[in-house]
Amino acid sequence: YIMKLAIISSIQHLDLSLKGDILYYLSHIDNPIYIKFFRQQKKYKISDNSIHEQKEIDYQTFILRTKTINANEIIIPDHMKETRLTINKYKDFMKKHYNEVKHMNIQTVIQGKYLDDIIDCYKYYVKDKRVNIIGVPFDLTPLKLSNEKYENQMLNRIVIINKISQLRNKKQVHLLGLNSPLELGILKKYDFIRSNDSKLSVRCALSNIKFKDYITKPNKILDLEVDKLNNEQIKIANGNIKYLKQIGGEKNEANKTEN
Repeated sequence: YIMKLAIISSIQHLDLSLKGDILYYLSHIDNPIYIKFFRQQKKYKISDNSIHEQKEIDYQTFILRTKTINANEIIIPDHMKETRLTINKYKDFMKKHYNEVKHMNIQTVIQGKYLDDIIDCYKYYVKDKRVNIIGVPFDLTPLKLSNEKYENQMLNRIVIINKISQLRNKKQVHLLGLNSPLELGILKKYDFIRSNDSKLSVRCALSNIKFKDYITKPNKILDLEVDKLNNEQIKIANGNIKYLKQIGGEKNEANKTEN
């Protein structure tokens, strides 16, 4: 078992995305180069609703772009940190558009402010036969486990994944985003985690941070539409991607280097 990784990169460096196992498309980006790139790729493609980017587009445009790139999987719109609103949004979307998206794998996202609500949201989607995979965001924080923002988010997701692991009925999980490379190293032991997407490799490279020296996320956020790396930063990004694959995915490879 190897966790599949999606590397999210800016439009100027889409070749870095090809170093991942799968591709992750953000539907709010209305750029012909970006859309053409995804359309041409044969790798497994996930189409994201861009709600986390606070760039949600209307359902019809979202479905149209998702179909334009021939996505294999669609992430149904959710509502950040709100369980009931997320489930209502899911019901509304499926009622209106299920026939347009049922040929794809359907990913739903669990949300909530409290741990019980988040787990109940997961259980709700497990029962729905139309749902193929369940997304677990990187920034759910029902518990106060650390004063440092990203460490707190990471520790919370570890708690949530551990709670899911104890359920009798499970569906595969996709980890939405990443707080730290360490997070993948900790979570890779759970074989129900199928995949992860993140901008972290490229975001860190943009601030000249190598994963081997990683402490916390840099303040500078990666702008997918404008940010450009210099040659040294491209090297760092490639090194970070390789590091992430070793720590999170390629278990056998990591074991080989230890022996």
